[in-house]
Amino acid sequence: MKLLKTLLLIVAVLLLSAILLSAGGWFMLRGTPEWYQPSTATAEQRKKAADRAENMLISIQNWAGGARAARLRAAAAAAAVGAGDAPTTTQAATALSHEPSQPFQIQFSDEELNAFFNKWADLNGRRESLERFVDDPRLVLRNNQLILAGTVKDLGTVVSMQFEPRIDEHGSLQMNLVRVLGGILPLPDALWSSKRERMQQYLQAKLPAYQQEAAMMPDGTANSAAASAAMNKLLQSVLHNDPADPVLFVPYDLHKLNRSVPVKITAVAIQNNTLTITAEQMTAVERGALLDRLRAPYDVATAAAR
Repeated sequence: MKLLKTLLLIVAVLLLSAILLSAGGWFMLRGTPEWYQPSTATAEQRKKAADRAENMLISIQNWAGGARAARLRAAAAAAAVGAGDAPTTTQAATALSHEPSQPFQIQFSDEELNAFFNKWADLNGRRESLERFVDDPRLVLRNNQLILAGTVKDLGTVVSMQFEPRIDEHGSLQMNLVRVLGGILPLPDALWSSKRERMQQYLQAKLPAYQQEAAMMPDGTANSAAASAAMNKLLQSVLHNDPADPVLFVPYDLHKLNRSVPVKITAVAIQNNTLTITAEQMTAVERGALLDRLRAPYDVATAAAR
C-alpha cells in the first residue's frame, strides 16, 4: 500500500509539473518581447523620420551616381583617344583606371527604417498583401542585433528572427541568425524548418530566370534581374546561415528601380538603435566577378551542410 501511495504521489507530481510547464510555455508563447511595444510617435514625427530616411537614400544615390558619371567621362576620354582626339593617351588611361575609392557611411535608425517602410507600403499598395499574413511588421535595432518581428496571424503571436550581421575575415556578409522566438519563447528549428524548406524551394524556382537576364552595363549599373538574383541568393544564404556577397544595390533612380549601382559593403555596425553600413565603389573587375557569382547556381546541399 505504501508503494502504491508513493507511485501515485510521483505520478501526481509529474502531472502537475507537466501542466505547469505547458501553462508556462503557453504564456511565454503568447508573451510580448519588451522591445515590441506600440509606437508612441505622432504622425508628424513618423513623417519626419520617413523624410530623413529618404534623404539618406538620396545621398547614397548621389554618391553612387557620381561614380557612374566618372565612368562615363572615362569612357568618353577613351573614345576620344581612339579617334585621335584630345585628351592624351595618358589622360585617358588615368580616367579609365579611376574608380572613386572614398567610402560612404550609411546610417538609419530603426524609427526611420520603419517609418520609410510604412510609407512605401502605403504608396505601393503592398500593405493589404502583407496584412494577410502578418500585423505590425517591424525592424528593431538593439545590442548589435537586427530583429525582424511581426504578429503572425496563423500563430496569433509575435514571431521574431534575431540576426547579428557582420563582415567576416574573408570579406563576406554573415547575417548570423542567432534565434527565433515565438512571443518570448525560443522556438526549436524543427517548428519552422518546414516553412524554411518551402521558402527555399520557392527561391530556387525563381533564381534561374533572374540569372539568365542578369547583366552589368558599361557605365557600372546593373539591371533589375541582377539585383533580384542577388537578393534571392542573399535570402537563401540567410535561410542556411551561409556567407553572402557583401553587396548593396543602390537604385540609380528612386522612382525607377530597373537600374541600380552595386557597391561593396565593408563594415556593418549596430549601436544606439542605429544601423551603420560602410560602403565602397566596386571596380570593373569586381563587378564582373560579382556577375559571374550571381549567375552561378546556389548549392543548397553545401549550404545546408555548413
